[in-house]
Amino acid sequence: ALGARVMLVVGTSAAVYPAAGLVEVAADRGADVIEINPEETALSWRATWAIREPAGAAVPKLLAAARIDPHGGEPGPEE
Repeated sequence: ALGARVMLVVGTSAAVYPAAGLVEVAADRGADVIEINPEETALSWRATWAIREPAGAAVPKLLAAARIDPHGGEPGPEE
């Protein structure tokens, strides 16, 4: 979290510390925080972007938009 440029927070209640504190650390240091959760959490206000969908739906869309192979392959060519 100390050197993160982007933090992806997926499907958490944001109630379990110390892990939940990592969002605050990253945000305080200027990282963009992307929260994926169908509902708001106690840390939603720290999110740069909030995607209000279940992780199973949102993460594949996010990976596709970023052209990231979820199985670890190289990014594909730009379309």
